[in-house]
Amino acid sequence: MKRTMIPALLILTLMTMSSISVTYADEAATGTTTAEKSAENIKTEDKKETETASPENNKETENSNPENNKETETANPGDNKESENAKPEDSKETETIAGLVFIGPAEDLSLEQALTDALTSGASIKAAEIQKQADAANAKANAESLSDMNAANENENTFSKSERDKVKKARDYYSTMADRNFEATQNAITYKVNNAYYSLLNAGEGVRIAKENVTLQKNLLALVNEKLSLGVASKQDVLNAEMNLKNAESSLSTAEVSLAEKKIAFNNELGYEDMQRVRLTSELSLKNIPDLSVDTAVTDALANRNELYTSAFNIYTTEKELNNYSAYPKSSAKYLTALNNYHSAQNSYNSKEDAIKKEVRINYANMGSSKVLAENSKLSAEKAKESYEIQLSKYKLGLATLSDVQQAQISWADGQKAYAEAILNCNLAIITFELSATVGMSSTSL
Repeated sequence: MKRTMIPALLILTLMTMSSISVTYADEAATGTTTAEKSAENIKTEDKKETETASPENNKETENSNPENNKETETANPGDNKESENAKPEDSKETETIAGLVFIGPAEDLSLEQALTDALTSGASIKAAEIQKQADAANAKANAESLSDMNAANENENTFSKSERDKVKKARDYYSTMADRNFEATQNAITYKVNNAYYSLLNAGEGVRIAKENVTLQKNLLALVNEKLSLGVASKQDVLNAEMNLKNAESSLSTAEVSLAEKKIAFNNELGYEDMQRVRLTSELSLKNIPDLSVDTAVTDALANRNELYTSAFNIYTTEKELNNYSAYPKSSAKYLTALNNYHSAQNSYNSKEDAIKKEVRINYANMGSSKVLAENSKLSAEKAKESYEIQLSKYKLGLATLSDVQQAQISWADGQKAYAEAILNCNLAIITFELSATVGMSSTSL
């Protein structure tokens, strides 16, 4: 009987495939891949390079110059441990972000403390206090004018009751507006500090996500190289993994620049030096929706807002002016001008009233929508992480492509960033709604 000869090359190929299948089957059972072991070896061989180049490794090496012991923090605001080699007597702690050095000692600030500092000693509140004194001076001037009128009328009827009432109304208006304007400035500062604080937390979260992405891309590159050595990945896969790692490192650099910008902006808002080192202790978490119905908020806004208070005063003064010309012919220029001013004041009040109603209702809707978006973004980020883990496991077993893993990783990173941004927007929307029911955030020029 004639024998069929099996080529030696085919036998070698079948043996290699069998070895690979057994290797990945064992990996699936144990949860440890050959690629992961290789990645550990690569990390060990490149340890020195990684510690100096990787953004997440900021500790000094053991062989560093003892004279160079200033602390260098990671870009993440929450990671602020001192270098083990720092000199105890050296209180000049530093934090380097995107090449910019922020100098300590660090200011540990919760959101509440930041608000307290800004509302008691910040540059904006100091300017508001000066303006309040100026507004109070206007009120005092009107009070003195009223006293002079009353004194003059004791001897003869120099000023009419209408004129005295107008000055009295002006006195009360300026006195009240001094406090109202100051409160509006406090509200504006409250919003700005919240915005600066949450924006800085958001930027810090962006750096954390970018660092995590770099680490995952490095691990993925090591895995692809291991697959290439086993003959189950192409050189093109390696090139793609290398390009994705470079893109991740570029994204990290961009995120660090944004973090540096937000730190400087925060320092400016709090009245600190531009390069003051700060350490935020509050978390980037969702605020609770206030127990304030939209109808109640509208009612409060109509009773409190500065715009309407000033418009009401303008109606009063123009009405008094019109009364002064009530004896004039209705076709006279003085009467018609006074009448037009009165109607304009009324129209201005009505327009502002409608605008405020609309503003409060839209703020309420934005708040609710932002809350839903934040909650959905959190869920999407969690699902994206789960998808990435599934694709990575499948890729290790040869059941998914490198492109599948990379796309899942991008979706996960984008999902985390979207969630952080959604928290920022939701918290600011809540603050905006709450403040819209008060005197507002706009001062009135007196």
